[in-house]
Amino acid sequence: MKRYSIGLITGFLLAASAFMFIGAQKKYLGDIAVSSIKIIDEKGTVCGYIGSQDSYPVIHFYDKNLKSAYISSDLIALGNSSGDPFIAMGSEDSSGGVFKVYNNNNEVVMELISTEYGGGLMTMNNSKGNEIAAIGSNLYKDGLIVIRDKNGNFGWGMAGMKELIK
Repeated sequence: MKRYSIGLITGFLLAASAFMFIGAQKKYLGDIAVSSIKIIDEKGTVCGYIGSQDSYPVIHFYDKNLKSAYISSDLIALGNSSGDPFIAMGSEDSSGGVFKVYNNNNEVVMELISTEYGGGLMTMNNSKGNEIAAIGSNLYKDGLIVIRDKNGNFGWGMAGMKELIK
């Protein structure tokens, strides 16, 4: 009876070991739920973040000079050492895509947009934030070019083959 008990215990332990080894070979972990992931360098400094902001998923990376890359569901931005964007692209309202370039004062100096009527438009601004030039298509699908003075007042323009009048 003692041999029978030892054999039964040995068999049970071998079966349990086999199940553990087979289970350890499984590579798929299934779903992992966390609120955020921080990426830390060898010095303990946070250099990346994956999580959510205002209920939207975001990915944010920093380099040693605190320049950053930010990715969310509707925006990709590259930022300077102050955390301000210097290039951003994404979606804006219902018109479609947008690409913006910023100056050191965090003002938009160039913008590429898709308009609500399906055309494209590029605008350039001066250091005061005033639009000084625009090129693209108008509502009637004609080419459009507009030049403005330093205050943003209309100076000259063409739409299709017609000169625009003040």
